[in-house]
Amino acid sequence: MGESGTRPLRPSATVGTSPTSGGVPPGRNPKSFVLIGGLLVAVIILVATFAGGFGGGSSSPSVAPHTPPPSNGTSNGTTPPPGSQGSLGLNLELGHLYVGPGTGGTLSSQGCTSKDYCFLVPIVGSFNNVTPADFSMSVWNLSDQAATYMGTIGFAILNHSGGVVVSSTGPVESQWVNGVGSPGTPLMAGMFFTVDMGAANPGEWQWALALTGEGAYSAAGTFSIGL
Repeated sequence: MGESGTRPLRPSATVGTSPTSGGVPPGRNPKSFVLIGGLLVAVIILVATFAGGFGGGSSSPSVAPHTPPPSNGTSNGTTPPPGSQGSLGLNLELGHLYVGPGTGGTLSSQGCTSKDYCFLVPIVGSFNNVTPADFSMSVWNLSDQAATYMGTIGFAILNHSGGVVVSSTGPVESQWVNGVGSPGTPLMAGMFFTVDMGAANPGEWQWALALTGEGAYSAAGTFSIGL
């Protein structure tokens, strides 16, 4: 018979250690860190790939020269915005005075005779497919709105790149002359009206460009924009 009494206890391992890991806790095992790190890298790469697939890194197109940024609500559609009725369906910016460039340029070739003083009026919204044939143009002196300024040399309409679509000489536009377009060319946002005021500086904020509806647009009456 063996010896009686209490059998000695085997020394226990440290709590939280593994006999085969040399006393290193499982949560700090280098192999575990490598596995977790690899998973994180894979997730980051996957997210970046999807983000790039949905437009990430693309650049916005540059604004074309001579094209003013559209104002809120500007459209080239056929439905006029609220309040545009009675104004031919055009949204215009105030006129800017400038001097005709170069030497030998004419109203019909560049919209402003070289060395003349001219006003540039940007079209920032166009509705109802209005064309140059749908209205007449004149310049009024703001001190006497019943009087047309007889010193006006003429008018022109420029396209987005500065080409003369149509032009007309005289203080009142009565007949457009074809340029790169015709009186039937629809007006669009990004185009311009020009008013040639002659060789003498007319000054600013004394004038208004008046547009009067004709034909199917005669009910629109006359509206004006400051120069």
